[in-house]
Amino acid sequence: RRAQDQQSVIFDLFAETIWQRHPLRYPIRGTLEGLHNLEPASLTSFYRQRYVTGNALLAVCGDIEHAEVRWLVEQRFASLPAGPEQAPLPVEERPLDEPRTAHLAKEVQLTSLLTGVPTVSMKHEDRSAIKVIERVLGMGGSARLYQHLREEARLVYSINTVTAHYEDVGYFAVHTVCDPQNLGAVQQAIFDEWNRLRREGVSADELEAAKSNYAGTQARRAETNLAVASIFGVQGLLHRVETFDEAVARIDAVRRDDVLRVARKYLSLDRYVTVTVGRQADT
Repeated sequence: RRAQDQQSVIFDLFAETIWQRHPLRYPIRGTLEGLHNLEPASLTSFYRQRYVTGNALLAVCGDIEHAEVRWLVEQRFASLPAGPEQAPLPVEERPLDEPRTAHLAKEVQLTSLLTGVPTVSMKHEDRSAIKVIERVLGMGGSARLYQHLREEARLVYSINTVTAHYEDVGYFAVHTVCDPQNLGAVQQAIFDEWNRLRREGVSADELEAAKSNYAGTQARRAETNLAVASIFGVQGLLHRVETFDEAVARIDAVRRDDVLRVARKYLSLDRYVTVTVGRQADT
């Protein structure tokens, strides 16, 4: 089903284009080639090394006492072998130093476009300013790209910004769906807004709106036990659990000059990735 989901397909294509060696470039479901090349001895060795107590993390959220959680863990995971935490496998990823593009042809009415740049890991100090940029450009009806491309120019059917931060890498991207004949104009409009942000930064009102949007988004994310457990689980893997108040305070500390500096550092037209899925413009 995932192979038929155009949004999932374009993010898979983006990952394999922005990264050349990093494991994140491979789809979660794996590949037939990978399965065919898998040696039983390698699989067994990996399992014995990685599936151990010191390399496991369990996040629990809900109406349950800590003592009961410990008892359940002892009952359910008693057979898990003891072993130390394992460091991530080392990756030598060459920095992106030029534009990269990729296209996957599909006979569909609309074309999806995803264009973005490498940014930073979850622990990097620039992550907070990138979150502000994400909201100023493409989150909500008042965002710059939504107003320009959707409301004014009517060039896209949908548009939003995306940030992803992992243990050692990250990216910022703009995702949109449009008529294939509009691809060139849409891509240029996105780049124009990047350049505008690099020149002018954000206004005081935009900065405050972005901070308010972040706080509201975080509050909504924490509405279910599953969501809270997921958030704490990811943060636990990084050995730094951040509370709601701490996360909001981190974004509140972002200043206008922080946004300008980060925009100039990462929104570069010399090193970006653009991928499309669907039909290309008729020539």
